[in-house]
Amino acid sequence: VDTTEAIPMIKNIKYNRMYHKAFLQVFGKTYICRDLDVATKISAQYNLNCITLEGDQVNKSGGITGGFY
Repeated sequence: VDTTEAIPMIKNIKYNRMYHKAFLQVFGKTYICRDLDVATKISAQYNLNCITLEGDQVNKSGGITGGFY
């Protein structure tokens, strides 16, 4: 995914490089997106999990969870 509206979560996590494979397995297909519309589009188009800046989650399986109460 090459866009300014979404960035890979793995690039924003600091961790010991010894555990790179484990972190890549857990966070490698998760993107941080500007908003829910972008997250929904990217998740469907690229089969990725997304989370918005507000905390909403869009799973590649199609579920949307989270939000502000």
